[in-house]
Amino acid sequence: MYDPRIYLSLDTCFAKKRWAMPEDWAPVIADLGISCVELSADTEADPMYMGHSYLQRWDESVSRACERWGLKVASLYSGHGSYTTLGLLHPDTTVVERLLSKWVFPAIHRSSRFGAAFGFFFHAVTEGSLHNRELYDQEIRRLNEVMMRVADEAARCNPTVPVALEQMYTPNQPPWRIEGSRKLLQHVHGTTGSPLYITVDTGHAWAQRAFVGSTGLHQAVAEDADPYAWLAALGAWSPIIHLQQTDLLSSSHRPFTAAENKRGVIAGDRVLSAIAESVDAVNGGGARILSTPPSSDLFLTLEMFAGTADDSRVLLDSLEDSVRYWRHFIPEDGLPLSQLMKHLPPS
Repeated sequence: MYDPRIYLSLDTCFAKKRWAMPEDWAPVIADLGISCVELSADTEADPMYMGHSYLQRWDESVSRACERWGLKVASLYSGHGSYTTLGLLHPDTTVVERLLSKWVFPAIHRSSRFGAAFGFFFHAVTEGSLHNRELYDQEIRRLNEVMMRVADEAARCNPTVPVALEQMYTPNQPPWRIEGSRKLLQHVHGTTGSPLYITVDTGHAWAQRAFVGSTGLHQAVAEDADPYAWLAALGAWSPIIHLQQTDLLSSSHRPFTAAENKRGVIAGDRVLSAIAESVDAVNGGGARILSTPPSSDLFLTLEMFAGTADDSRVLLDSLEDSVRYWRHFIPEDGLPLSQLMKHLPPS
């Protein structure tokens, strides 16, 4: 019977330009009561900016800092540096090959050495292709092809460590719909035998509402604009789940403070209940279950952004509040979801 283990993790993106190095952010995270860490490329670890030899030293410093402060590297994730480019859908294939060989594949290998998942988003569809069905379908085929290569590389490197592509919210950043995400994962695994997973972000369902009921080229359904529908459909195949508070008017990566929770729609009990629906679907079988094996470990990862002008003390306070809120639902890391559901408190 499938019953994934649940962990609470924290992305180091909160620390960029503040506690930038491992020896800086490790004690901060430990003091928050977190032991699982997602390494963001934005904390001075982007392959294109820093280079191979530096990253070797950075990885060593991560290992030392985590050992000293009792932390575990749960995942490594791309950041804003890769988010701003056409990336893996660049029209010049030499750019694509460079990004695969110099960024994505080395990141997979580094994640494997940590025994951690690798997650990323690294592509976009141009405006011209966005409004032409033939060109858009061609871009989706290109995406399928490059994701097959990524999944194969991950399987060769370490078949026990998952690689997860993040879902987005508009058609120029596929996958942006539940059905499209399901098709991508199914296609990659069905064609190569290598699994590709998804990262569901609780704030990434906000923009789809603009496409619900559309008669244009790109159409969405109501479920695509519902973060809980994403978790219910794909939570079992989301080894990394990004947590942010949102009012579904933007993806602002707000903390889980009392004030933000009052305005926002993301609640701990509903998140776990939605994930449990996907687990029930796996155990019950059915035509819509993916052939991709579900993930045995799900890291619910706080992804809190901070503005340059934000006060660091206020930021730390909001992180403390967020951790305290989620420890209400995940009091101990590694517990089976079924055990958490038996004692699920209300938000």
